[in-house]
Parts: sequence; C-alpha cells; structure tokens
Amino acid sequence: MSVKYNALVVFLFMALPGALNAQGACGPESRAFDFWMGEWDVLNRNRPAEDVRWYDTGTATARVYPVVAGCGLVEHWRGNAYGEFVVGFSLRAFNPQRGQWDLILLWPNSGQPRFGELYGGFRHSRGEFFSQNITESGDTAITRFTFSDITPNTLRWQDGISTDGGRTWDSSWIMEFSRREPLYQGALLNGPAVTTLRCPGPEYRGLDFLIGEWAGAVEADSAEAEGMGVRSNITPILDGCGLMEKVSAVGQTSAWEVFRAWTYEQALDKWVGYWLDTRWPVIQRLEAEVPPAGAPWVFQTVRPEPLDGDLRATMDRGVDGSVTWRQERFNAEAGQWEASPMVAYAERLGAPSQGG
Repeated sequence: MSVKYNALVVFLFMALPGALNAQGACGPESRAFDFWMGEWDVLNRNRPAEDVRWYDTGTATARVYPVVAGCGLVEHWRGNAYGEFVVGFSLRAFNPQRGQWDLILLWPNSGQPRFGELYGGFRHSRGEFFSQNITESGDTAITRFTFSDITPNTLRWQDGISTDGGRTWDSSWIMEFSRREPLYQGALLNGPAVTTLRCPGPEYRGLDFLIGEWAGAVEADSAEAEGMGVRSNITPILDGCGLMEKVSAVGQTSAWEVFRAWTYEQALDKWVGYWLDTRWPVIQRLEAEVPPAGAPWVFQTVRPEPLDGDLRATMDRGVDGSVTWRQERFNAEAGQWEASPMVAYAERLGAPSQGG
C-alpha cells in the first residue's frame, strides 16, 4: 500500500472525528441500555434445583460498551458462578422494525458454542427479555432475563424459566452488579490468564487468518465512497471460541461502522455471525459453510425467501494475504439484490491483538 494512500486514510480519520456519531441511524430508543455501559463487579447468587435457599457462588467482572455509533452494545463477562469459571459475550440493539430489543448471547461454557436470541424491552424501569424453546420432553419452555433495581451504580439481573406459558417462573441465577470506578479501563480481572483454548478444535480456527488490525479502502463506485478509507480490528473472544470485528469507514463526505461476531456452531457444521451496521441498524444473522481451499466464504441470511434488508456477503482471501468483502442487500420493493461498494483489507497494520 502506498505512502500516499496511508496519508489519506490517516487524514480522513483525524479530520472527521464526529462523523460516525453524526450519521448513526439510531433513534432515542437505542439509549435504553445506556445505564449498563461501563465496568462492573458482579456477585453471582445461585439456587440449586429442589432447594429454596440462595448461595453466593462467586464473583465476576463485566465490561459493557457501545458499538456502531451507539446503535448497539457489547458485553464481555468473565468470572465464577455455579462453582466453575464462566465466560460470556453478548451483542444487543434496538430493532425499530419490531419495536423491541434484540439480545444475542454467546456463552460457550459447554465447550460447544451456540448463539442464543432473546427479545423484549423496558417498562417502568424494568427490562424483560424472552425466548422460547422445546424441551426434550416436548414441552414449550420460556426463558426470561430481567434487569431491575437500576440505579446509577447498581443493578440486578435474574433468570427465569416457565413451562406453563408464563404463569409461574423458576429462577436459579441472580447477578448483582456494582459499578467500578467510572474511568476504569483495565483488564477483566477475574479468572485465570488464558493459557489454553476453551474451543481447541481445528474447526474453530477457520477464520483465525482474519485476526489483527487492517487498513484498506472502499471501492469508489459513487461520490459518497470517493476516497473512503477503512480500518478493521478483529480479535478472538471467549478464550478462542469466537471472533469479533469492529469496522470503521471514513470518507470525505460520509462515514459508517460495522460490528460482527462469529463462532463455529458444531450442530450446524457452519460458521454463524451476527452483524450490525449503521447503514441498516438491525442485527442480522448470517451463516456460512466452510469453503474448499481457495474458494470464497459466502455468508447469507438463511430463510426460504429473502426479506427486505436481508444480507449476503462474499469474502475472498488473496494470495498476498489481503481480504476483500463484497456485500449485497435485498430490496423487497424492487425484488432484487443490490450490491454495496466492495471493501478491501489491503494491509495488516500490526500483530494480532488479544480479545476478551
């Protein structure tokens, strides 16, 4: 990559420090979780099955911060609960299409990571978020997560399970959050250093070639994309069970951000990712089969017929190590897929960084 190009990218990223915030497409509803941003100490209390008593089972550390120009929040969680060391990750954003929050969770403590989804919102300063699944016995189980007792420096989270349609709830986990120093930016302190991978199998290493910090450019197919530089930072998370990526693109007249989180789901034999983009601020799930050597990766929304805004993307890895993304969104009104400008990661800027 030329010195002239590098100078242009640096100039653009310095010249427009507020561009991403100015162009975020998120409404005031996206601020509902702002109370949770920051660094937290967490006291875990658990209740074993068939027991009426609650027990303190360990402490943890949580870090919550905004992504995608404030359209979403990311959580990293590490600590002790249920007598074992636990790690967790979540991405959440308000979905204006449904008028609810989408919560995407990845807690790979079984050794086989799998994303989970909950939906809900806040009412009277209490947040309630739900999902449904079918138990092994064929019953419908409803999961509920609640956020309550919210103050500037404390809050309470509690789980709940109902098998009678929500008439009664059984709970086994309470987290009591206490805020750390407001400007604390240290490491997540609880738990041992990562010396072994929680997901060691080769199937989980399929996207490790992306890890690191990258600089590139957006294909100039429009005046808006003219001179647009891209920075991407891709880090491992959850002790090697997943990856996350933060992308910032800044041009002379526009800017945008993307956040992506991936893991390999063994039950599907696919890589699964959740993406959030300022240009379309709704979390989307995409899946990709591992391609043959030398073939591109193809990520796409999986459903019988595409819906408006559905995404599909192709990632090519060049022989020189560069990475090129080509992306399309479905326009339901036109009944066709429409291409976005191509994004090329042309230069790795430094050694791969360590994630949470």
